[in-house]
Amino acid sequence: MRKKLLENLAVSFLFFLIVAIFRFKFPLWLLFFGLGGLLGTFILELEGIMSIKFEIKSRVFHTFLFQVIFAVLTLYVLTSTASAIASGISFFAYLHLLKDQAADLSRENLAGWGGFFGLSVPRNLQNIWVGAGTVFLFYLLFLLIR
Repeated sequence: MRKKLLENLAVSFLFFLIVAIFRFKFPLWLLFFGLGGLLGTFILELEGIMSIKFEIKSRVFHTFLFQVIFAVLTLYVLTSTASAIASGISFFAYLHLLKDQAADLSRENLAGWGGFFGLSVPRNLQNIWVGAGTVFLFYLLFLLIR
């Protein structure tokens, strides 16, 4: 669990550095964005801790349905608010979600991501799904540094 948390924090820090390099004019904004990034990273980590502690097999946040809804909400937050904390929470939570999905795909497949509906997605579509999510992530990153 600690290894996964450290991996998520390292990936989050890398993306924070990218935003900081391209958006260096607003140091106070970056501070709040980083704080939001920590919160966004830990929100999804709490789900993992709770599912282990209470032996919950199906996770709510780690599903295709939640990922689609959250992607739309993240796009809305990044395009409609000037809040650095809200932008950090939504961007880094989406980053964490996508990183977990890519890790699950590299280890096995995304069978657990079907959620309550038990969706079964073929392996080639899983690769396309993660690729499309990655392209969307870089679009969100572009929105942050513009």
